[in-house]
Amino acid sequence: MAKKQKSITTKERVVDIQVSKEEKKNTPPLKKNTYKVEMINPAAMIFTKKNYILLGVSLGIILLGFILMSADKNTYGFLALSVAPVVILAGFAFVFYAILYKDKMSEKGEKE
Repeated sequence: MAKKQKSITTKERVVDIQVSKEEKKNTPPLKKNTYKVEMINPAAMIFTKKNYILLGVSLGIILLGFILMSADKNTYGFLALSVAPVVILAGFAFVFYAILYKDKMSEKGEKE
């Protein structure tokens, strides 16, 4: 079996033609190793609106941690040394999640 080679460029993507059984009946037979070309939008957004909202929430959590750290009158108090750093680290973890978040609806749209 010979492997099919696909070439990918920044402006177009070559994909296999997938024809349903009904379309096969209505169309003439295709040549072997036929491909169709899909145009890829080079200006497509990487992040969705939800990603930006999650990033805003995570930055708010980080800001809350710094406010908690500075709000404690005692420099070596429990709030400044224990709670605030944990809140700040949770905010940075949430930033990581917000960057990697991918909506399930957008995945379905890409597959179709």
